[in-house]
Amino acid sequence: MKKIIILSSLIAALGFTGCDVERLPYDSYTDEKINESGEAAVDILLNGCYGRLKSWSEWMHYTGEFGADNMMKQATSSGASFRFISYQHTTTNYGVGYFWNYAYKVIAQSSSIVDLIEEGKSKELDQQLGEAYYLRGMLYFYLCRAFGRPYYQSPESNLGVPIINGTPEDMDNLQLLDRATVKETYEQATNDLKKQNN
Repeated sequence: MKKIIILSSLIAALGFTGCDVERLPYDSYTDEKINESGEAAVDILLNGCYGRLKSWSEWMHYTGEFGADNMMKQATSSGASFRFISYQHTTTNYGVGYFWNYAYKVIAQSSSIVDLIEEGKSKELDQQLGEAYYLRGMLYFYLCRAFGRPYYQSPESNLGVPIINGTPEDMDNLQLLDRATVKETYEQATNDLKKQNN
């Protein structure tokens, strides 16, 4: 019996003194890992953009379609999607936050890919660079449609969305840029969308 107790104590002691394992977040890639991996990181970053679009696209449809007359909901609800149907675009609607935040996360990550890839190095990398430009341009287009006035209504003076191509260096003291005009936002979107064809 003493041998079993001693053996159990030794196993428990070894368990508490096990190796120190560094665990990184499963849903992110550190700057060090990106720099270390180089071009191999592009696949992971681009897949991450598409993964975020999955969550973003649901709210994009709610924002665009639920306030139109293309659908009807018969029962009332306190959910975020019902607020779009009843024209209650409030700052506390988490659906609006998802739409905005996921879009800017993809814009930041797409911009990182644009900075990482040297154009003309290979056909595969050029394809991925084109996808990054396309994603960024598409998101600026949808953001401006949701948060700006229509283009035919004074695009030079009406406000669109902030143009932030990249991840701000100081996330703890984040200072967002002022909103660009609708015209400037559309120019950013169309320049990115045209760039992906080169």
